[in-house]
Amino acid sequence: MRLWLLAFVSFSFLLFSYYLGIAVPFIWPDEVLFFNPAQDWYLNKTMRTSVLSGLIPGMDTHTLWNSPLYMLLLGSSFHIWEDNLFNSRMFSSLIGFLSVFVTYIFMQKQLSNTTSNFDKKYISFSKNIPILVAIVILTDILFIKVSHTSRMETLCILMGIIALYLCYNNKYFISGLFLGLSFVSHPFGAFYGIPVAYLIFRMNFQSKISILKILILVAVGGIIPLICWSFYLVPNWDDFLIQYGAQLSRKKDLFQTFTQLDKVKIFFSGYYFPIPKLISFIAIICYAIYIERKGRNRELIQFHFVWLISMVIGFYFSTESWYVVHAAFPLACLFALSVSEKVYPLLIIGGQILLLIWFTWSFSIKENAFASNDIFMKKVEEIASDSDNIYLQLIPDPYFHLKEKYPEKKLFEFIPGELPIAGDFMKPTINKMDLFLFYDDSLANSTIRSIIQDSTQFEKTYIEIPYSSYVPAKGPWKIFAYKRIRK
Repeated sequence: MRLWLLAFVSFSFLLFSYYLGIAVPFIWPDEVLFFNPAQDWYLNKTMRTSVLSGLIPGMDTHTLWNSPLYMLLLGSSFHIWEDNLFNSRMFSSLIGFLSVFVTYIFMQKQLSNTTSNFDKKYISFSKNIPILVAIVILTDILFIKVSHTSRMETLCILMGIIALYLCYNNKYFISGLFLGLSFVSHPFGAFYGIPVAYLIFRMNFQSKISILKILILVAVGGIIPLICWSFYLVPNWDDFLIQYGAQLSRKKDLFQTFTQLDKVKIFFSGYYFPIPKLISFIAIICYAIYIERKGRNRELIQFHFVWLISMVIGFYFSTESWYVVHAAFPLACLFALSVSEKVYPLLIIGGQILLLIWFTWSFSIKENAFASNDIFMKKVEEIASDSDNIYLQLIPDPYFHLKEKYPEKKLFEFIPGELPIAGDFMKPTINKMDLFLFYDDSLANSTIRSIIQDSTQFEKTYIEIPYSSYVPAKGPWKIFAYKRIRK
């Protein structure tokens, strides 16, 4: 396996991301909620979430409900290119590519140590393993989809893997710094602390530094990003408790709502082909255990198992399909460390490429996702043409399209309906709405439902746009429109 093959796959990944544009994956409301404060940072050097202004306390002045690093970097990137969704998605794809590249370097470093940091025994590895890891990740449909979304998963992964790489190289303070940056990218970054701790305790047998000193170095490095974040949080502490506390309450509700079987279903729901992925997941785990028991690559396999289990634990407590992508990296490493015959990597990569070809054919030809997305957006544009204040709870989310067509209109997003915020706070803003758009009006929160059910005030229209797909928002796309009756 040659470097030219890795270069070709890398170029193809970036080119494919460019091809996906803003139609695939479908625009999710999360992208609006992270783009909006990033754009405000770019334009005004503040970080407000205007689409939640008047719906959640403090959003008209500060965004405190999630970690800020991704939004700050995304907003800063708009000084290089135009502030739009396509560039935001390509920004995330580039970060995703960097995370794969760092994984490639990390694996090279592990394999270059013929005298292992763990047991000081000579381990024979193929030079193709780092290339294999990178190609397996770059051809993973889930990774392609998540990395091409304006969210912070790829940044959190990048910072977490850099932390692991630096810890492996005994750079404990800087490792802690990047571990902190991973958390400041997304709270999920805290789970990278588990494999970091594993490296510390396993590597300490050959280290001249005591475990206590190492832990102090990592902790001091990790707390620096948190101190920087605290300068933003402390002056707005009350709003932070409301915004971040509401998020934690929502996560708690999700954790308690889903059964164990639901969690398994959600874990694999992000894949375009969940059954083949489930089978390959189980096969890789079983084969890696078999190889580890035989004693080949034992210490490194154990480390990557700890890494994988840490990511699965993180998903288990968070229960959101976005987070599954964190497990793709250690899983690819386990596969590459376990195989010895060249035919097996070729079969896996060939299988993934075939699934990728099928995925491309499905959304571009069979499903005609690009044209269907345009039809949907134009229909929403038509409905919203004579309304000034619009409340959106649609998937795909038409925010970017409406903002481009009607920059003067005020658009609001629906996340408050999922947060335990008192309805009395949002009532004044809700009462100003001219139009409510839902993909399922039964999901409207009680405050909004009590308003739109007044038939003397709002006229209901139902529109259905045919669409068939295996991906989320699979269709048909539904629009439940409640338009204020003009008197």
